[in-house]
Amino acid sequence: MMAPSTRARRTTFAEVMEGTFRLAGEDRDRPMRLDLSVDLPGVLRPWSDTEGALTGHVRVPGWADDHSAAGRLRVAPLTARRIRYTMDFTGRDGRRLHLDGWKSIDPRRPVRSMTTLPVTVTGEDGTVAGEGLLRFDLRRDLARFIAGARFPGPDPMRSRWRGQPRRLEVWYTTLTDR
Repeated sequence: MMAPSTRARRTTFAEVMEGTFRLAGEDRDRPMRLDLSVDLPGVLRPWSDTEGALTGHVRVPGWADDHSAAGRLRVAPLTARRIRYTMDFTGRDGRRLHLDGWKSIDPRRPVRSMTTLPVTVTGEDGTVAGEGLLRFDLRRDLARFIAGARFPGPDPMRSRWRGQPRRLEVWYTTLTDR
């Protein structure tokens, strides 16, 4: 076992994105779902630019159902105003596919811009196989997202108050979207 001072510091979390996907040449949308696990090196900070491993399940009924999708997640919400998802997966026909999507962070609409993910899927030859628009459902998934997130160092959700008199501890969360 490593000593605490040499232990790798990582940030991990799980994210679910759902929405619609349209295959090239089709005139109807299909449901699409990404169940993702993220492993980032170090402490995730909004002003940083960090990249880490992205794994998960890509599901488009009748077209793709790959539990072993893998790729990268680049998180740079302030430095590049972008959170970029890239991952490779296999379609039901055995064809290798590449998903590329990014959340373009807009400080005027932070919640909407950080919960909406446009994606493009291409084949190995670079031709577009389809495009989609996915969303993170705050009402359904936010509590599970926060509960599952792991940050290095002391637990940020641990109370620091130990019963001392004349002391108050306040917690709050704010989400704003115009």
